[in-house]
Amino acid sequence: MKTLMESILQGYGSLVTVREGESARTFRALVQPVTEKGWQATRKVIETLGKVQKGQYVYIGPADVELRAGQRLETQGEEFLVRRCETRYLADEAVYVWALLVKAGGEAAWSS
Repeated sequence: MKTLMESILQGYGSLVTVREGESARTFRALVQPVTEKGWQATRKVIETLGKVQKGQYVYIGPADVELRAGQRLETQGEEFLVRRCETRYLADEAVYVWALLVKAGGEAAWSS
């Protein structure tokens, strides 16, 4: 499954750069806005885990690139701030990293 996810990210993902001090790592990941339709579907599925506010972005990236809350990343000329992230597993294998992002410098609700 991890190989399939890596193939999807390579084929359809955008270039994303994460900086750590002086070093930077560039890789492919999916970054998409939470739209009205997507928000309604997500709300039904994970409402008990906390609200997913509109104006955020969903990130799906490779399992070997660890993110943490508060970290900044860049893609398509825009900078984002990691709000929340989790590594997702299948049968004890890390398959991908899921995160919620907000545009850096913008106001966002941090209630969840």
